[in-house]
Amino acid sequence: MENIKKNISKLQQNPISVIVRTKTFQNAQKILKNTIENGFVFAEITLTIPNAFELIKETKKKYPQIMIGAGTVLNLEEAKKAVQSGANYLVSPIYNKEILKWSLKEDKLYIPGVMTINEMYNVTKNGAKIFKLYPSTFLSPQTLKLIQQPFPQFKILATGGIDLNNIESYFKAGVLAVGITGQLGGISQIVDEEEIKKLSIKYINIMKKILKERGNYHIK
Repeated sequence: MENIKKNISKLQQNPISVIVRTKTFQNAQKILKNTIENGFVFAEITLTIPNAFELIKETKKKYPQIMIGAGTVLNLEEAKKAVQSGANYLVSPIYNKEILKWSLKEDKLYIPGVMTINEMYNVTKNGAKIFKLYPSTFLSPQTLKLIQQPFPQFKILATGGIDLNNIESYFKAGVLAVGITGQLGGISQIVDEEEIKKLSIKYINIMKKILKERGNYHIK
């Protein structure tokens, strides 16, 4: 479990990831370049992107220090192929028992998707060290805060609907990390690289503020 623990620790120290979901390989390349080169340490490449496995391989080779995730992983075959392509961690919008069992055996970080308290409890009971709340706007920050009172062991990656307007409220609710799609990684038409740079800097500045408030300002 050393690799899983190490990767969760890195996520805690760099708790904002960009989630790239575009219709073209080229747009995904541009978003990855401009987010990573402006401070993002975690980048999730969704498997809905054309030639996603090749993009994972290419991005990991270009930025070996960056934590590259494979997103929208729906089955064990995809999970194995993503890891072979260079993915450091795996993310699903759902919970797949096969992937979780395999990931624990192979010491690979797998973040299954949940929506309800029962799902949160069950994935944690079955061995998941962290789970993805998707879509995050399904539960308000106040509700999330209340859920964690009887379940302080929950480690939550909040994604779906997180933006500059609500990101701090989710951190204040106690989530471990958040993933950004819409404003950064979900651009499917023309990618304005200057705008991506500006937005990236804004998110990284928020991250620094959050880390200082947590008392673990260790961006690497």
